[in-house]
Amino acid sequence: MDHAVTAVDIRQWLAAYLSSLLEIPECDVDTSMPFEQFGLDSAAAVAMTGDLAKRLGVELDPDLAIRHRTIDAVSVHLAERMRDRVP
Repeated sequence: MDHAVTAVDIRQWLAAYLSSLLEIPECDVDTSMPFEQFGLDSAAAVAMTGDLAKRLGVELDPDLAIRHRTIDAVSVHLAERMRDRVP
């Protein structure tokens, strides 16, 4: 991404990703709900993390969605991490 990534950017991307994956309207993706309540198994969580890593241009731990259990938690964690990378 060309600009400083914010928690809002990451939250929007993850909500759109889950919306597409689960074939539900994006407005139905509750960003405070744990990933496992969406029916996301470990393989799907690892795939999502890999796609997000490509989007952000960074390496991410495959267990990101396990350690940070919601879209909101992942978004805040990664925005802080990305902010630390910006020169």
